[in-house]
Amino acid sequence: MEDWLGHQRLRSREGSWFQPTLVTGRHLGDPKLTVSWYGVGDQDCLSATIMSTQRVSRGHLPSYSGDDFKHPGSHGIRLSMTHTTWPTSDDNGDRGRKGLTAKIRIRIINLFISLRKRPAKQNIYILVLSVIICVLYLWSRPPTSTSKQHEPNAPKPSPSYGYKPQSRRASHTYRSDGFLEVNPNGTHPIFDLITRAENDWHKKLRRASATFQEAIEEYVRRYNRPPPKGFDKWWEFVQEHKVQLPDEYDVINKRLEPFWGIRPLDIRRIMSDWEDHSDVPIMVFGKVDGKPIRILKNGMPETEKTTFATALRDRLNFLLDVEEYLPDFRAIISPGDTPNLLADWELLESAREAARKGTYIDIDGPPPMKHGWISACKPGSPARRRWGEERRDITWEEKYDERLLWRGTNTGMMCTPNTHWRQSQRFRLVDLAYDVKGEIKVLHSPEVGEEMYQVGEGEEWAKARLNPAMMDVSFSGSPVQCEGATCTELVTDYDWRKRMDTQESARYKYIIDVDGNGWSSRFKRLMASNSMVFKSTTYPEWFVDRIQPWVHYVPISYDYSDLHDAFMFFRGDLSGKGSHDSLAKKIALAGSQWTSTFWRDEDATAYMFRLFLEYARVISLDRDSMSMKLSDYGIHV
Repeated sequence: MEDWLGHQRLRSREGSWFQPTLVTGRHLGDPKLTVSWYGVGDQDCLSATIMSTQRVSRGHLPSYSGDDFKHPGSHGIRLSMTHTTWPTSDDNGDRGRKGLTAKIRIRIINLFISLRKRPAKQNIYILVLSVIICVLYLWSRPPTSTSKQHEPNAPKPSPSYGYKPQSRRASHTYRSDGFLEVNPNGTHPIFDLITRAENDWHKKLRRASATFQEAIEEYVRRYNRPPPKGFDKWWEFVQEHKVQLPDEYDVINKRLEPFWGIRPLDIRRIMSDWEDHSDVPIMVFGKVDGKPIRILKNGMPETEKTTFATALRDRLNFLLDVEEYLPDFRAIISPGDTPNLLADWELLESAREAARKGTYIDIDGPPPMKHGWISACKPGSPARRRWGEERRDITWEEKYDERLLWRGTNTGMMCTPNTHWRQSQRFRLVDLAYDVKGEIKVLHSPEVGEEMYQVGEGEEWAKARLNPAMMDVSFSGSPVQCEGATCTELVTDYDWRKRMDTQESARYKYIIDVDGNGWSSRFKRLMASNSMVFKSTTYPEWFVDRIQPWVHYVPISYDYSDLHDAFMFFRGDLSGKGSHDSLAKKIALAGSQWTSTFWRDEDATAYMFRLFLEYARVISLDRDSMSMKLSDYGIHV
């Protein structure tokens, strides 16, 4: 047995050879033999113990039946194998031809042992039959091949990336500021981000209030106050027009909450002061004495009065069907496309804290203000959109250009010698696409079957090779918002291409949307185009609670540091390797469906209806009278 065990070699499932060896009990007469097979993988280590009451002599082999070894005449000797069948093909030619399965090898040996105990004539028949079986087996075996379909299903380690299959997935770190820190030992993070986002979106849809009672209870739970008067009419509108996610209006509370920490009389005084400023370009609209909503003051320059009045009326048209249910109110707005005021974060936070406690701040003695951009954490301003449905007649499969597209003007900041215009969002995007110096590290995008591999530290790509081939990003038209020599500098330093219409842009699978002077007015059109949208913004727009990143679009950080990682995950590398086209299509179609389901005129009306119910209450001198009396509806919370 020692000689036989010392010379038999078995093939593992991964193609490596194992050498069976005697570990203990090597001397004759020892009743205990331990036999082990060792391979390169932990799962390929086999061991067993043979218990025998007989002596085992050289050349006296145990018989084999099924997955068990039984020594002739022994008492219940058993060897259980975890691997009972082994691949027989081999990449080394003749070696593979000899590679019968372990079972067949042992059974042939057992056959010859058993022949010794039978009559000679019977042995001849058995021997001939055995030879025929072996010939048929060898004849029917497929030829040795190194083609993919015959290769073992083994991992494909790549030393440059460090990809290895994982039995336990390493976790990435989800930070409280919304960013994710990539763990190189984890899988590609976008798989996790998409899965989490889909789960969050489905949970949000499932938990939506279905009845008026549920909506009120959820409102009180979230904001710790009763809904505003008129909430019942708002609910009727939502139900009649099938507005989904009736609870998801946290953005309204976030914007109005600081006013709950200011005395209503102080708010009225501040508003009156603003209306008296004749040199400030503002507009005032509202509802007075129960009459229809109208523009009450147009403080814009004469050359712009009509333009801004028309734009404001277009927005107010969303309230035409519900204005009878709104109480009287006055609202002052800055109608430009950029925020005019910088709100100090400490001042806002002190007002929010007072609101949570049910107290008021002293507006005549607020916390010391910090000056400059650092004093504002989140710029907040009312959103303006361009409304209108776009035709969606180009399918994902018909989009043949897989470069990342952006076209636009150089808005975002005045370009003068005294401003840091190159740091504005649109210039940084164009500069990133134009950059051909040095290298950039990009997370490797796993292919099909590699989803559980470690993502690694990333792969270095030459920018000169990557950016021009992967991005179609450029300014269009001619320079705007510039002065003197800076205009000349813009013409010299940047490529100004012709404007691209919607039909041209529709052929691109991937489009990025960024801010200009304010929020992007093209987001809805891009989302409706059946292209996958990457979005980078600092503005919390009205729909923020009603859309799900990684389900309907792909969020990109303001500094674009994750743009290459995210884009190449979906598009793949220069040859298309590592592409996740089906996931990109899924997000693109979900985004397109979202625009027709959650961004209808009725959805905008529902938002504005609820916004001005809340606004009218918070500026009222008697806020309690502007709140619902829940007992009137038989509701007790």
